[in-house]
Amino acid sequence: MVLLVVAFALQSNLLYAEPYVIERQFSIDVGTAVVKLEVFYPQVFTAGNSYNITVSIQAQSLGEEKYIEIRYLSVELEGTSIGFSRAMIEKLASTSDSLELIVPLKIVDPTFSKIKGGEKASFNLKILVKIYSENDEDRESKVEYSVELPVYVYSPPLYLDVDVLGPSEAVENENFTVTVIVRNLGNYSIINSGLALYGPIDVYGSDKAVLGVISPKEEKKATFTVTSSKKDKIIISVDAWALNAAEYNSTARGSITVNVKGKLKIEFYANESNGRLKLYGWVSPSRPYASLTIQEKREAGWTSIASVSIDTTGYFEYIIKNLKLGEHVYRAVWAGDEKYAPVQSRSISVYVDKVPSTIMISASTTSISNGGRVELKGSINPPISATVHIFVDCGDGWTSPGYAEASNGTFSASITINAPPGSTCKIKAAWLGNANTLGSESNIVEIKIEKAGILWANVAAWVVGGVAVLVIGWLVVRYVRSKCVQVRG
Repeated sequence: MVLLVVAFALQSNLLYAEPYVIERQFSIDVGTAVVKLEVFYPQVFTAGNSYNITVSIQAQSLGEEKYIEIRYLSVELEGTSIGFSRAMIEKLASTSDSLELIVPLKIVDPTFSKIKGGEKASFNLKILVKIYSENDEDRESKVEYSVELPVYVYSPPLYLDVDVLGPSEAVENENFTVTVIVRNLGNYSIINSGLALYGPIDVYGSDKAVLGVISPKEEKKATFTVTSSKKDKIIISVDAWALNAAEYNSTARGSITVNVKGKLKIEFYANESNGRLKLYGWVSPSRPYASLTIQEKREAGWTSIASVSIDTTGYFEYIIKNLKLGEHVYRAVWAGDEKYAPVQSRSISVYVDKVPSTIMISASTTSISNGGRVELKGSINPPISATVHIFVDCGDGWTSPGYAEASNGTFSASITINAPPGSTCKIKAAWLGNANTLGSESNIVEIKIEKAGILWANVAAWVVGGVAVLVIGWLVVRYVRSKCVQVRG
């Protein structure tokens, strides 16, 4: 009763990357009438896309039938939930009458998830029509006709790129950020996607993220805050998944290596006294013979002023002299090494309201006789104008024989020293300081008091020497005269 009439393909659309469309025609006998069934459909369905199936029914000959009626049409992709059906009463009363239906199909079904991306699977497109006719004798005819058309469902390929971004170094038990970027490098949409982060880390919140749809040539990202207590080089990995329109699951992996370093603790203190500042502290755990940098905060920012060594106990110190007036802020900085990350101490503020001073004196001689005078010269730094007191100690304690007036940092004094011969006298200078400068004492110079015996011995030596010269001269004269007498005789 049913004859295959013709089957041919319409291939012109292939030149424009359109679906390869096939036209199939079938002849159906309904009573004495002949009906032509014509179907236009693509040979390959790409999962996720929508397609129109065109079904045309035309009365080629009514024979003895008064008319024919199309009462039902269904189109379905066998083995899936994809399909279309419609009940109707469409009467064809002449050969010029025809019925054309455009059936939309959305190619989405869980069955396709088994088709690997880039591959295709075969299915049957089933067409079912129910036709009724009535002749002049009111005799009815009913035909239920179906045809299965072989087609393919194509699972679009996905090309994923996973990029993991994070620091090359981190500090143990301190937060750092890891960002994962998933890129769709292909020409087909990702209908859903997500990722999971894992490694020797603790993640704040979930270690998974759903990214959703990613269009072709686009990307999506997820950011995680993590910590690690493992002091070593660690690998943080990411497993990303993506579903194509066929719901086939594609996966990709990415990773990053992070060097997790230990964290030093720096205790930092300051002790200021008389214009002398000691900066000191401890490093824990100790890094023996390594160096710390001492920095001072200045107008241009933190400036390194010294590098100090750490001893075996972790202790370090640095001495600063001659501080200027005002506030000084310091910190200790560890630059880091292969095991421990850079770290800095707390900042310490030191306020200096007076600067230190120094006095230097010199004497015109190192020895005098009792009652002699000593000329003193001296200088004060920083240069100031002030009263400088002179002190002498010849064995009975310090006494002040007088003072000098310093002008712009220099002064001089002349003092008389009365002390027993053979004794040693010490001389120093001191000043009390002023509103901005701390007072100070000078160095000590020593003056020896000459002994009297020594002076008379010197006189006797001179007398003896003079007598000797006179005797030698007299002998020389007598010798010359005797020679002259001998010549004359």
